[in-house]
Parts: sequence; structure tokens; C-alpha cells
Amino acid sequence: MAVAGKKNPPVRNLAKTRSVESKLVRIGVALAVLIAVLAGAFVLLWLCRGWLFTKNPRLTIRDVAVQSSGFFSDKAALLARRTGVAIGDNLFETSPRQIRENAMTIPCVENCEVMRVLPDTLQIRVIERIPRVALFNPRSPWVADEKLVVFPRLESMCAVRDMQLPVIMGLAERMPTPGRQLNELAGAMTLVMLTATSYPDLELVALNVGQKDKLVFYARYRHGRARKVIFPTRTRNYSFLLSALQSAIISAEQRGNAAVTFDLSFDGGNVYLRP
Repeated sequence: MAVAGKKNPPVRNLAKTRSVESKLVRIGVALAVLIAVLAGAFVLLWLCRGWLFTKNPRLTIRDVAVQSSGFFSDKAALLARRTGVAIGDNLFETSPRQIRENAMTIPCVENCEVMRVLPDTLQIRVIERIPRVALFNPRSPWVADEKLVVFPRLESMCAVRDMQLPVIMGLAERMPTPGRQLNELAGAMTLVMLTATSYPDLELVALNVGQKDKLVFYARYRHGRARKVIFPTRTRNYSFLLSALQSAIISAEQRGNAAVTFDLSFDGGNVYLRP
């Protein structure tokens, strides 16, 4: 009998408690087995990776295929050395990302793609910079592309093609660093690209960037004699000035005017002819 005024202790359901503990044990065992299976699978995959890929003698690099339209088109061995690729290396132990990074440090390379081609080929696709101007003189060892990046002439398309480039003179730096961007060429390069794309009858021969307020250059119209031209650097409307220049040259030739200097450095786009 229960004693009046006292509470009975709670009655524990021993069967239910044992059932919960049993479930927890089973869950723990299942988790342990799952972890062991996953660990074993990981080890097996790691071993298989070695057997099938990194230690597989059939996946040894035996050929470096280079796709390029410039200097490196027939120089696969040279590009392989410059990018750290060695014949005999395992194809899957070689990092395409690292090879691309190495290639991008070459000044004449604008972009690069690297792919593995099973079973034994590494393919490197190179987009080379197009030289647009020569620096200092026509035989200079330095050229620059339209992004103003300097690179060696002997490692450019000039080495495999006969390219007549406009010459940039008046540079402050006499020994440029390969791969460096020369922002002081911005105005001159704008002019070079405009004539190449929109004014094919005008051929730029040389440009002097040594003056702050003027851009002085020499140009031929339809392969005629070279004429001295003066542009103002305070404006970037070079297309308008080139149109005015072309019209002035045509007009001067029709009138028999022997002027050799065309000065457009005044306001309004007026052209002043000088003998």
C-alpha cells in the first residue's frame, strides 16, 4: 500500500530502454561499417588511380602537339622546354594549368590552352601577339602589339613572315622590358589600328611620340611619297583627322601642290600645308 503523503518513485520501462540502447548500438555499428567501407573505397580508388593513370606506362607523354600560326608553329620542342614539359613525363602527373601559366609568361603569347589527348599526347594551342609596330628603328629587336605589350621581334610573327611595320620613335625608355605594357604608345597605336582597319590607302611609315602636345608621323597615300603629318594629342578623334588628312592629300595632288607637311594641330580640323 502507498503511504499517505508520499509519492511513488517513477516506474522505468526496462524493455523500452534496452530497445533504445540496442538501436543506438546497431546504428553505431552501421556507421562504423560505412566509414570502413568508404575508407576502403578511397584507398582502392587511390591505388587504381596510380595503376590506371599516374603509374601507367601507356600514359607517358611521347608527343607535344602545338597549334600556332606564328613563331611557335614549328617549334614544339622549344615551347615544351619553355613551359616545363618533358617527353617521358606521365600525362596525368603533368598539370595543364601550370603549363598554361608558364606559357603566359612568354611575352609573345597572348593566350594559351592546354589539353591532354589520350593516350600519350599533350596538346598546346597558342594564340600569339600580332606585332603592330617596331620600336626605335625598322631593324629594332623589339616590337609591340595593339595592347601596347613589348616582345622580341625574333619571337614574333615577323620571324616567319615578311612584315613591314610602322616605326615608333621618341620613346623615353631605350631598353624596354619584354612583356611590359608601354602606355605612352596609346595615341600612336590608335592611329596605327585606325589606318589598318578604316583607312587602307594611308600607310604609316614612322611615328614620333616624343612631344607632349603633338603626334608627328610620316605617311604615304596609295604608296606615294612619304609626307609629314602633325596631329594634336589633346584630341582622340583621330578618325576625323585622318579623314581630313586624306581629303587634303587628294586635293593637293589634284592641284599639283608639292606640299610635304600637313599640319592638323590647330583647332577645327583645318589642314595647313607646308613645303
